[in-house]
Amino acid sequence: MFARVKHGGNKKHPHDYLHVVEAYRDGGKPKQRVMANLGRLDRLVESGQLDNLIEKLANFSQRVRVLRQARTPEVKSCRTKLWGPQLVFGRLWQRQLDEQGIDMSWPDLMHDLEQVQAVDLTLDGRGWRVRTDLPGHAHAAFRAAGVRPPPRIAPLADEQV
Repeated sequence: MFARVKHGGNKKHPHDYLHVVEAYRDGGKPKQRVMANLGRLDRLVESGQLDNLIEKLANFSQRVRVLRQARTPEVKSCRTKLWGPQLVFGRLWQRQLDEQGIDMSWPDLMHDLEQVQAVDLTLDGRGWRVRTDLPGHAHAAFRAAGVRPPPRIAPLADEQV
């Protein structure tokens, strides 16, 4: 089902009417039938009836209810997840790893790379960046990407201290 605006009235007083329409097939031919005539669009908008109807219909949508719940202040804890980049770059990485004959999966690789961290510290007035060891497949991932792994210990520029 979908909403459709039908132009009506006359040339002097044209009006748009809002209908709820159902698409179906009859003998293989696509057809449409009006399920409900909601009335003149301008009157529905001016009176607020259209917004009210949409809001009430949305209460029947599970997706809308979930999205509303996620926006409420009562949601104290939630886990977010990057999804688009994971899908795109996961496939690109997997292809790169396969081409180079490196036997590891994208989730394993991400787990290992997430373990690589660095801390900036100052010792005797000089700044240093110290990273963790490269666990599991992390070193192979840097190699597959053609990137040199970050050094274990590196001096920081003066402006970074």
